[in-house]
Amino acid sequence: SALPEPLRLAQIFVPDTTVYADRVYFQVPSAEDYADWLEFTDGDLTLIQALANHQHLLDLYGDAPVTRVQLIEFGYRLQTTWQAVMQQRYPERQVVIAFDPQDEDDMDEIQINLYEEITA
Repeated sequence: SALPEPLRLAQIFVPDTTVYADRVYFQVPSAEDYADWLEFTDGDLTLIQALANHQHLLDLYGDAPVTRVQLIEFGYRLQTTWQAVMQQRYPERQVVIAFDPQDEDDMDEIQINLYEEITA
């Protein structure tokens, strides 16, 4: 059944996360996907994180009508909230919430992403 709207919004702004293979993910990738990504990226764990964690804003926004300006505002607000949530949950990690909409992006291409800056 559909979630009540306030709960749906709360789950968007405070998303569930988990740690898998010592990286933060919104959900645990399947073993098959993870193996494919390891091969595809030559073991680049930051790129794997970005592949697994990217979210299309239109999918998160839901069915309500939205303009490009509104969608981008939604993205910046999500970025702010997610960054705060990740800093609280994972203070020892350098979690980056990337949101950088480009003028040439179609609305269905506008994405927000989570990955970690790992320094050797």
